[in-house]
Amino acid sequence: MKNKEEKAITLISLVITMIVLIIISGIGINVSTSSIESSKYEVFKTELKVIQTKINQITEEYTKENKQIGTELTDLNKQVLNTTEVTEQLTKKAEDSGIAIQEIKNGFRLCTSEYIKQVLEIDNITRDYLINVQQCIVISAESFEYEGTNYYMLEQIEDGLYNVTYKNQIESTGNFTATANANGEVYNITITPEHQKYVSKWKIKYRLQGSTYWETTNNLTFTVNKKGTYEIQVTHGNEVDLGTKTIKI
Repeated sequence: MKNKEEKAITLISLVITMIVLIIISGIGINVSTSSIESSKYEVFKTELKVIQTKINQITEEYTKENKQIGTELTDLNKQVLNTTEVTEQLTKKAEDSGIAIQEIKNGFRLCTSEYIKQVLEIDNITRDYLINVQQCIVISAESFEYEGTNYYMLEQIEDGLYNVTYKNQIESTGNFTATANANGEVYNITITPEHQKYVSKWKIKYRLQGSTYWETTNNLTFTVNKKGTYEIQVTHGNEVDLGTKTIKI
């Protein structure tokens, strides 16, 4: 009887041991899978950071010389620009303007990993990217899914370079000068921002003092047809505000 009890206890112990080992093995597999996914996510973020840094460096040159980057987008690439995640970020950059969003989308070009290696001189890039060099926007040509979220851009990532280094490089304040000269029956007003050079597109708001509504332009030189004192504001998205000044014509 005792032997039977000992055998039964031994069998139960064996079963329990096997169950414990299975559980431990399962935990190990889950931890390993999680670590692999986390590592892939870090690689994805690193690629975005490296390319974003390069685009920040060359945007002034490409904009000034009107140089193109990459090749035209494919229909598949255009679908990426229309995804919920990307559209949300582009809407913020366009300040909810449908026309501005479309202009931003029209500025994207496809840069394959080989193009990035050969032309931008960045090695070890494994993905293709959609890049708007004038607006300094970098988007992965395919999503990276991590913990239930599809990632395309650094703007989606809280600790991304764009949210830390790049934005810190763009001072939130600055200065500008406004000059005016007569041009026949109208007057040209020229704005000269005193700020980081790679801010390629400024938003100018102006109105005749006492007027209710602001006029808006992205041109640093614009025309008015009435004499008087004008209020002028210069901004870059939600990131930079150079303040408000007045100029008398």
